[in-house]
Amino acid sequence: MGGAERHLANLLAPLKQLGVDNHVALLWGGDAYGDSVAPFAEVHDFGLVPRQVLPSLRGLTKLARNADLVHTQLPWADIAGRAAAVAARRPSVTTLQTTWYDESNVRSFPPAVRHRIDFVRHLDALTARVTRRFFAVSAATKRTYVRELHVPADRIEVISNSVDLAKFDSAAVGERTAARAAFGIPAGEVAIMMVARLVPPKGHADAIVAAAALRDELPLRLYIAGTGPDEQALKQLAGAKGAPVTFLGACLDVPKLLRAADLFLFPSIVEGMPLALIEAMAMGVACLVSDIPENREAGGDAVLYSPPGDVHKLTLALREIARDQGQRDLLARHSRERATRFSSRTVAATVLRSMEDVLARERSRGHVVAV
Repeated sequence: MGGAERHLANLLAPLKQLGVDNHVALLWGGDAYGDSVAPFAEVHDFGLVPRQVLPSLRGLTKLARNADLVHTQLPWADIAGRAAAVAARRPSVTTLQTTWYDESNVRSFPPAVRHRIDFVRHLDALTARVTRRFFAVSAATKRTYVRELHVPADRIEVISNSVDLAKFDSAAVGERTAARAAFGIPAGEVAIMMVARLVPPKGHADAIVAAAALRDELPLRLYIAGTGPDEQALKQLAGAKGAPVTFLGACLDVPKLLRAADLFLFPSIVEGMPLALIEAMAMGVACLVSDIPENREAGGDAVLYSPPGDVHKLTLALREIARDQGQRDLLARHSRERATRFSSRTVAATVLRSMEDVLARERSRGHVVAV
């Protein structure tokens, strides 16, 4: 249930309204964001285990033969989907979602993870040669793929992540007091929210240490929504530090969670275009985030920044904003205005225009495209 999946789900309804017949292939199965997918697309669930793709190729190729265009998203799906498109003689496009290939990010991972990333990167680069066009969710993502995978810059169009502004709207969600009551947040408590997969690049450990340092100064609590491989380690860290932290697990009603928040915290060190941040801004929540190019691109001057990986400075920034209700209110007003530029309807129309351009170019070259 990550931002890449949400971004795709956000586009399905407006694309269908624009006349697109959506078919979504899930390699590894699951029902994330099903309410945004099933009503607007035919779903083909291959039910494979993570990082397993070969058994899907025959089925993906069959799907591709009945399509005008194959769109892929996230590295393993990119690799499998492009191979199926070639076998079916169909053009393919790819949404580039992350900067994790960037050398400055890769060297922060353990050796085993670095080797795995390098292996995937080579397969990704090899299959990328057949992709007609790329949609990078941020300028930082585009730079990463040009530099690390040598994708020609003129084949990459920057089209940002998207948010459903109708769903992420404080007026639609309801009263803040009711939302806080639903999550058991008492009056007077400064509720700090994190919404992200529990993996090292998201910076949960730094957030927990910062919250622990302030527990005797301020009536604050850190609420962590999400699941992932780091869950037990983070719970142990919170216990060892005596941190005021509540782990919420998988949270299906993110708008209500954000409605209950006083502050959205996002100290990640690696992003593509941070959809969780965009959703928080859409809900009109004050945000404190890591100062990385991807967050700057999303948040502009509507959010506060702290150096990535610097727990001391994160603690200082968290103390200041937790104490200052007036500053949080000011940031909240700017956040919603900033988020409107990421409307899923606008982004879907831009994506469709680019896809139609790819198809027009294919027809002019004499390629056969399914109708």
